[in-house]
Amino acid sequence: PPFQVPVAIVIAAVVVGWTWQLVARGAASWRSILVNTAVAGGATAVVAGLYVLTRLDTLSAIMNTTYPGDRRVDGGGASPAYLASAWFGFKYVQDPTAMRGRVLPNESEASSFLLLGVFLLPALPLLWGRITSSSARLRGALIGALVGTALIAVHMYVSLPGLVARITLLDRVPPQRAVIGLGLGALLVTVLVGVQLARSEEVSWQRRAVCGVLTVVVAAGYMLNLAAQYHQSGAPVGRNAKAAVLVAAVVVIGLFFARPLVGLVAVAVCGLAVTLPVNPLSRGLGPITDAPLTRAVEAIAEHPSGAPAWLNTIDMSMPALAASGVDDIGAVNLYPDHAAWKVLDPDGSDRELWNRYSHTRWVLDPQATQPRLALLANDVISITVDPCGRQLDELRVGHLVTPKPLDAPCLRQVERTTALDGGPAYIYARTG
Repeated sequence: PPFQVPVAIVIAAVVVGWTWQLVARGAASWRSILVNTAVAGGATAVVAGLYVLTRLDTLSAIMNTTYPGDRRVDGGGASPAYLASAWFGFKYVQDPTAMRGRVLPNESEASSFLLLGVFLLPALPLLWGRITSSSARLRGALIGALVGTALIAVHMYVSLPGLVARITLLDRVPPQRAVIGLGLGALLVTVLVGVQLARSEEVSWQRRAVCGVLTVVVAAGYMLNLAAQYHQSGAPVGRNAKAAVLVAAVVVIGLFFARPLVGLVAVAVCGLAVTLPVNPLSRGLGPITDAPLTRAVEAIAEHPSGAPAWLNTIDMSMPALAASGVDDIGAVNLYPDHAAWKVLDPDGSDRELWNRYSHTRWVLDPQATQPRLALLANDVISITVDPCGRQLDELRVGHLVTPKPLDAPCLRQVERTTALDGGPAYIYARTG
């Protein structure tokens, strides 16, 4: 829901606006619209129904979790940095390690949408009458896009009335996750305004220039503020980076108002340049499948001995074990494995803590007489266990991967290699 709901709201708003425009222009009747909606809705319901029926157990397990199943949020409080972060996406490509976790936690969110549509809003009143005349075919769609975008923005930065949040399901969407809906809405606003500008002969070059300058000033304000935040957090964002971002913004926005269709191409090119490289798949799976840790785990797994499961305790190295095909109990829990958690929490006293989607941070402490669970974040659980304790026996753990040497009577080091982050990785076999 954190991603689907905002996207669905924006799409629904645009469809409603487009439909209203068709009826108002006499291009379609309500009867034809209802018939088409029924046919398309029926086909969609069949596909969705089959999906739900074949995955009912998984969906039920997720819905019955404390997080995200029972999660409800009030909205508001999202960082303004989301409005300008993608313009600095090239820095995430140049130096991802130095940028990671600076100002915004996730690279995928920090480098997602250029959000030019948001910066266009202050200039839109100067264009509105000229790009939404009675002959404007996309007026309804533009109004819908603006309404959907505004709804998402209010949820992110202000907070919606409780009833509205519940009806729209936005009470299930953390404000920072709603950025995907804001991005889609802003993208549609940009495209629709650009197309209308290209078609309109009523917008003088003077008015276009004023709108361009206003948009640049608003965008530059957000960009310079974010650059200062990056600098204060220790990220490598200096004068050259700020200059590059400002030049890119001036060029893109200038083209958008002077030659709208060319400007849209420029927006697309810049957007792809700063977003695609951040996705690890743009570089293929080689950095993971060919990593020393992956190869080491594969080599050991080719000659199985002892218990079959593995436990990785190195942050950011989970993909190496996933790529090697072994059973890693330290992997992400999409929903809880109740039988496994019962081993760590026999009396169920910590059920609310572990009954959730979670990343696990395992701490191996030979002095731990009992497992200790702690919630580090809504989706991060710390688990402290004895590497030789019965709990790992019951979980059938045969090998451990650690970032530091570990001294315990049941452990035998079988390999020292390099983790995905470049640090050391020690592989131990548990000998019982």
